[in-house]
Amino acid sequence: KTEEYVNEFAELTKDEFDEAFEAIQGLDVPRLKDKHIIKILDFLPESVDELDVILEGYPLTLNDDNKEAIVEAIDDHTA
Repeated sequence: KTEEYVNEFAELTKDEFDEAFEAIQGLDVPRLKDKHIIKILDFLPESVDELDVILEGYPLTLNDDNKEAIVEAIDDHTA
């Protein structure tokens, strides 16, 4: 029953999540930890502005190039 509920709301399959996670992790963004990547993939931002909103609750500063690379990685692996 729980699995059915999760599957109803999940936007990514397990494989898509794993691929996107590895892609973002592979960017080697300084100070970006697994917990940040998971939160990013929970919301799947489509723009740098959306990514900023997701990460504003964390003491984390990313440069614009890294933010754009993260958004592109999400787009490439969740199409």
